[in-house]
Amino acid sequence: MPRSDTRFNLYIHHGRQFPTEDLDGWGRPGPILKNCIGIHSTYQNLYAYFATPEDCNAAKQQTGWEVWQENSLIMRYHHDLLVAKLPDGSFGYFGDWGLIAAEN
Repeated sequence: MPRSDTRFNLYIHHGRQFPTEDLDGWGRPGPILKNCIGIHSTYQNLYAYFATPEDCNAAKQQTGWEVWQENSLIMRYHHDLLVAKLPDGSFGYFGDWGLIAAEN
């Protein structure tokens, strides 16, 4: 992936503990991953790229996602829900995620 000085926060929300859980409202907030520099999609797989190895490692610790290539992680899915760690260390299922420009 081409390198860029632009940084984003990848935010994850609308979470639930179980994929079949019906939500009242927006559900649980997920992690906010700092210094994401891009997302790549190939054959319905998504990969998040980070500015530095430290940023990638921090995101790995927050989400439990596997390393793909240098400074990138595989965004794990269960059907149409993104899977990532909840604050208690268990895994949650999230309906929404997005990128927003990070403040300098």
